[in-house]
Amino acid sequence: MAVSGDNRKNKHFDIRHPVNNPNHPIRLAAKEKAEKAWRMRLQKCSYKEIAKELGYASSNVVANLMRKRIKDMEEETLEETRRLIDIQNDEVAKILKAKALAGDIKACEAFLKYQDQKAKLFGCYAPQRVEKETKNYEIRVNNININKMLEGEVKEVKKIIEIENDDEEDDD
Repeated sequence: MAVSGDNRKNKHFDIRHPVNNPNHPIRLAAKEKAEKAWRMRLQKCSYKEIAKELGYASSNVVANLMRKRIKDMEEETLEETRRLIDIQNDEVAKILKAKALAGDIKACEAFLKYQDQKAKLFGCYAPQRVEKETKNYEIRVNNININKMLEGEVKEVKKIIEIENDDEEDDD
C-alpha cells in the first residue's frame, strides 16, 4: 500500500503505524505469513489446514488471501506482458523509422500505422461522434398508439408556444 502525501498532512498520520508503513514489522510478518499460506496451498493443503497451522481465524480468511494473491499475480503478469510488448514494439518502430527516413515507402506507411495505433491505445485522439440513423417505430401499449398521443401533445405544446409568442408581440 502506497503512502500518499495527503496523509502526511493529516495530524493523525503516523508512519510508525502498521497501516501507513508497508515496511512495518507487523506488515512484514503478515506478508511472510501469507507467503507461507500460499506455499502450503501449492502443496495441496486445505484452507482449514492452513488456517489451523498458521493461526488464521477461519478457512474463509485463508480463501480470501488466496484469491487476493491470485488477483495480484494476474495483474502483475498482465502489466509485465504489456511492458514487454511495448518495449518490443518500440524496437521495431526504431527500425521502421530508420528505413522510412532512408526513403522506404512501405516502412514509412508501417511506421505511421504503428504511431496511429499507439496514439489510439493511449487515448491521444478526441472522441469521434457517431451518428446512427433510426427508424420510426409505432409504439403500442394496450392497443393504444403512443406515437399518435405524443404527436398530439407536441401539437398542443406548439400551439401554446405560438399563443405565448402572439401575446408577446401584442404587448410590444
